[in-house]
Amino acid sequence: MEARNNLTLFILMIIITTIFHKTTHSTTSPCFSSCGNINNITFPFRLDTDSPSCVSTGLYHSNKAFVLSCKNNHTTILKNNGRSYYHVEAINYNNYTIRLVDPNLQKGNCSSIPTTYSSSNTLPSPFELQITFRKGERFWSTNFVTYPTSERVLFLSCENKVYNSLYIDTTPCINTSNLSENPKTRFLYVAYASGFKYSDLVESCQIYQTALVSSKKDRNYTMMTMSYQDVHDEFSYGFEASWLRILQKNVEENFCYISESYNKVTIDSGLRRILILFVYDGET
Repeated sequence: MEARNNLTLFILMIIITTIFHKTTHSTTSPCFSSCGNINNITFPFRLDTDSPSCVSTGLYHSNKAFVLSCKNNHTTILKNNGRSYYHVEAINYNNYTIRLVDPNLQKGNCSSIPTTYSSSNTLPSPFELQITFRKGERFWSTNFVTYPTSERVLFLSCENKVYNSLYIDTTPCINTSNLSENPKTRFLYVAYASGFKYSDLVESCQIYQTALVSSKKDRNYTMMTMSYQDVHDEFSYGFEASWLRILQKNVEENFCYISESYNKVTIDSGLRRILILFVYDGET
C-alpha cells in the first residue's frame, strides 16, 4: 500500500510539474540600450526609441510598465499617474529589482525633498515593493519567504518640539516656513514607518508626506543615532522595486517567486499552489 501511495504521489508530481510549473526565459532577440549611467537596458526593459520587438508581446502587462525614456541623459520611468516619473538609477537582472529616485531629490542637498507622496500606489503596475523566495530544492517545498525591497519614511509636521528617538529632526536642512501647505508646522521630523506605531504619533503632529528608501535588514529603530543628512543620503540612493510580475504572460499566472537554490524566476497558477499544498500535507 505504501509503495502504491508513493507511486501515485510520484505520478501526480510529474503531472503537476508538466502542466503548471515553468521557469521563465526570454523568447525574443535581446536588444541592448543605454542612457546616462544605465548601460544595460535589455529584456524585459527597452527605451521608447527601441523597436517594440525588443520586448515579448506575450507578456501579460502593458508595455508602458517596462518602456523607459531617456530625458536629459537620465533614464526615467513613468509613475502610475502617467504624468510624473522616477529616475532609474540601476537595473539588477540578478535579483530582479529596479532602483528608482524621485527627480526632485538632489544628492548632497539635504533641503531637497520628494515632490509628491511616494508609495506602492505611485509605482506602475506590476512593480512591487517585496519579493518572494522559495527555499529548498524539492519541487513541492512550500517554504516561501517574502522580503520587503523598500520601506516608507514618514515626514511628520509638528506644532511643538518632539523628544522621541524615533523622530529625526530635519533641521537645519529644511526650513519649515517654506512648507506653505501647513502653516502651523513649526517642526518637521522624519521617522521610519517600519519601526513606527500609531501610538507613536504625537498629538501635535500629523503625517505631511511619505517617501521610500531601500530596506535594510539590520536597521535598529529603537537605537538609531542617524541624522537627517543620513536619511537624505538614503533618499538620494533610491528605493528598490521588484519587477518579477512583468514576466507573467496571463492573469492566471498569479504567483511569482525566485527559486533560491537556482536563482530562477518561477511563475505558478493558483491551482498549482493548491495541488502542491494538498500533496505536501498528504505526505506528512
